Amino acid sequence: MVTITLKSGTLYSGPGTDYVVAATGVNGRSAELLWREGNYYYVRPNNMNVQGYISASDVTMPIGTKYDIFSPVVNNSAKRYVNMVAVAFLGQKTSDRNTTSPESGQAVYFLGKKDGSLGFIEYSRVNPARKFRAWYSHMSLSSAPPSDMTASEYLDIITEVNPYNYEKDENYSYCNKFAFDVMKECGTPLPDKTQYPGVAAGCEEMQNKLRGNNYGRWREISFDEAQIRANNGGPAIAITHDHVAVVRPYGSFVPSSIGQVRIAQAGNNCYLDTSLEYGWQSNRFPEIEFYAWYY
Repeated sequence: MVTITLKSGTLYSGPGTDYVVAATGVNGRSAELLWREGNYYYVRPNNMNVQGYISASDVTMPIGTKYDIFSPVVNNSAKRYVNMVAVAFLGQKTSDRNTTSPESGQAVYFLGKKDGSLGFIEYSRVNPARKFRAWYSHMSLSSAPPSDMTASEYLDIITEVNPYNYEKDENYSYCNKFAFDVMKECGTPLPDKTQYPGVAAGCEEMQNKLRGNNYGRWREISFDEAQIRANNGGPAIAITHDHVAVVRPYGSFVPSSIGQVRIAQAGNNCYLDTSLEYGWQSNRFPEIEFYAWYY
């Protein structure tokens, strides 16, 4: 065991001050050094039931001290999904302090370390926006997002609702009503009009209600995550203030750019199966937000 002395009063759950605080009041304490990651050490202060990261400049250790280097990969290959909410611990023991857990259905990143029933993961939460690392039951994680439907069942609903039933007329287009009706059939309702409950909200009102992740189980996600979830039967949409499209299943395809996302849409042009670049012009791609229903 490598023992060091801490010269700062704060530990973070991850290697940076943008991660949630794991502990305070540790200045002057001795600690077990577990590993180094970048410019941070991961430590366990003596007589405290917590582990966390501290800047390498804020520790004292003997010259020549040897320690492990940890270099986790945070990408799609490390992605897992919460299929059962469990306690998130700020340490490798189930007696350690706990912190805010990821949501059911949320994507997290498994960082490659396990200790007994716990695995080391990274995830984010909003309201307020925070980043976390924690030890979490690896039996509560799966390689695919949970859904109440298969991809085939989700696609059947999209096909049966049928965007071609929502052709625009002289005065209106109906992209919002198509998306609203698809999600109603999925049991994952999109926002309705405040003044007319049960009627599809316009795109701007719909988007505003979805923002902040406070509407039902809809959560903002990335474009590639939207496609992954759709491929696994998870309802997902793409939306701006003036247009909305349903993200549809497309085998195991994962887009490398936003314009490749597969959609079904009504509106000025109706498509059952096309790429997002036919729903929005490329100069508007930065405006598009993606949301998925977390089961």
